[in-house]
Amino acid sequence: MKTRFNARTTGVRLVEAEGFRDGANGVPPEHAQNEIAATCERRKAEVREEMAQPIKTLEAQAQTLRPRADEAQARWEAIRQEYGSQAPHLVKPICLLLVSLGAIAAEAFLLAPMLDMIGIADPDWQLWTALGIITAAGILIHFCLEHREQHNGWWPVLVSGLTVIGLALLGLMRAEQVAFAATVSGSLFGEFLKAHPLLRQAVFVFLTLLFPLAATLIPHTSMEQLHNWWRFRKARKQAIKLGQAASKVEKELEGKREELDAQLHQLDDQAQEWQSAYATYYKLGRARGAKRPPRWTIWAKATAAALVVFAVAALLSVALLGGLPIGLAIAGLAATASWLLAAVYFYRRWEHPSALRYLKWARLQFREGDEDLRAGRISSQPVADPAAEQNLLPERSLAERVTLRR
Repeated sequence: MKTRFNARTTGVRLVEAEGFRDGANGVPPEHAQNEIAATCERRKAEVREEMAQPIKTLEAQAQTLRPRADEAQARWEAIRQEYGSQAPHLVKPICLLLVSLGAIAAEAFLLAPMLDMIGIADPDWQLWTALGIITAAGILIHFCLEHREQHNGWWPVLVSGLTVIGLALLGLMRAEQVAFAATVSGSLFGEFLKAHPLLRQAVFVFLTLLFPLAATLIPHTSMEQLHNWWRFRKARKQAIKLGQAASKVEKELEGKREELDAQLHQLDDQAQEWQSAYATYYKLGRARGAKRPPRWTIWAKATAAALVVFAVAALLSVALLGGLPIGLAIAGLAATASWLLAAVYFYRRWEHPSALRYLKWARLQFREGDEDLRAGRISSQPVADPAAEQNLLPERSLAERVTLRR
């Protein structure tokens, strides 16, 4: 398996080839090992920098959402303990509010005919005026009750009492108006009302006070129930929403951290893999070395390239120019130029080989049978010391041990 790593100045590099070249030339392996470690550390720093922004953003969101979620959950638990397992009602207070609106409408219809006495003759305007009077009275009584509950004072009692007295006077006036109208019309009901003044006054005062008080006290209780229902629902919704949001952010943060740890571990494993491959091929280069091919291969390759160029150029020149001497002359010039260029190219490769070419020029050792093992010249046990491993190799000449140097 070919193991490659990137360098800032040299691009993609083959670890095995560089290890073999350094081992063949006797270069200390610490430099390449340190370079591999530095490359992996640089990549780890780049990964940390890349992951820092999303992790910091998620950490900030988690630090903001988790306290809010805990606070919402505590508030929700307190409300649950306050109301028990049963949530506050919603339909009941709505129905009571509708009843209170009906009471206000009934009181308006009851008081509307009486407004003829103050110069309002239009029935529609009488109805709207009566609605305004009943609504104002109900609002005064409602605010007085609320203030009485929150602040123990005397003026809410006074205002409520004056409002009730005013409604009672309206009831008395309505009773006298009905009795007068019945007497003028000459009906028996008028005589009955005239004969029982206390009864007619009590009935109209009762009806006049009943509907405004009902329209005031019912919403006073219903609004509190609606407020409790809304508070119960809002606390539950916030606890669920904030809890889910905080859990989601924490899971994303945990996933980002695990991803960062996985990438860092992967880079550490990759560095170990590169260093192991380098060390293995370094030992191989020290043990075997490389043998450069003879110089005549340069001229052979250049000649082969020139022959190919000559053949192609001759065919094209003859086909296009139509003359054999001219075509051969042009082909000869092209072949000569290509031979010179190829010779320079192959000579530079031969004179200054790359790390990969060192690995391709490695000496190969072939054995047939187990004669060396039976003769005891090579041990069958693995050798941990590279120096001892070199001592077990067959003796070779000094020229063979020297790697590709001028």
